[in-house]
This record gives sequence, structure tokens and C-alpha cells, in this order.
Amino acid sequence: GVFASLDMIVVSPFTRTLQTASIACGDEIGAPRDLERSARASHYGYSASPEQLVGEVPTPRQGPLKVVVNPVCAENTFALSHIGRGNRGSTARELARHGEFATFDLGPLASYCNERRVTAKDRG
Repeated sequence: GVFASLDMIVVSPFTRTLQTASIACGDEIGAPRDLERSARASHYGYSASPEQLVGEVPTPRQGPLKVVVNPVCAENTFALSHIGRGNRGSTARELARHGEFATFDLGPLASYCNERRVTAKDRG
């Protein structure tokens, strides 16, 4: 599949993008398996076995795909953006409280926020 040809995934630190990355990338990034989703796929006959792929099958990756959580890749539409209106989203500390984000290394995000004093108004 597509993931075998990737070296890393870069995702913004917004809650919804981290949730999407967990769902869309799942096992590839080491996220816990969604058993309900797996059951639905099995029920409807969905599968992505190597035998079904067309073309050359890349060598499987050893270990999970690297994920970089980077605030610089957050969307920005200037005045219309949440950031432009003062909503900077959640800090690394706030995101770390969510067990669903345990897959992600939030250390670099915490450093970025601390350097720019984004954590000055940390809500927790």
C-alpha cells in the first residue's frame, strides 16, 4: 500500500488532525487497533492483503512509521484562521491528557510551545 512508500507522516497538533491520523494510519503508526472498525471491515469483506495489490509490493517496514507533530503545518487562512483570532488550539500538556494520543511524541510540540510562550495560558 501507500504507507510502505512513506518515510514519515507530518501532522498538525490540532485534536481533529491527530484523531484523523490515528484512524487513517492506525497500525502503520503504532496506534491501537480499532476493533469495531476491524469487525466492520471483516463483515463487509474489505481487505488490503498484499495479494490484492496491483504492481510491485514494497518491502514491509520494520516497526511503526515515524510521525512528526508539527504546529507549523497547521492550516492558516490568516484573518479567518483560529490562530489569527487568538485560538491557538491545545497545548502539548493538554493533548497528553488524552489517552488516544499516546501514540504521538508531543515532546517537540511542548518545546515549540514553551519557546513561544504558548503555554502561558495553559488551561490545566
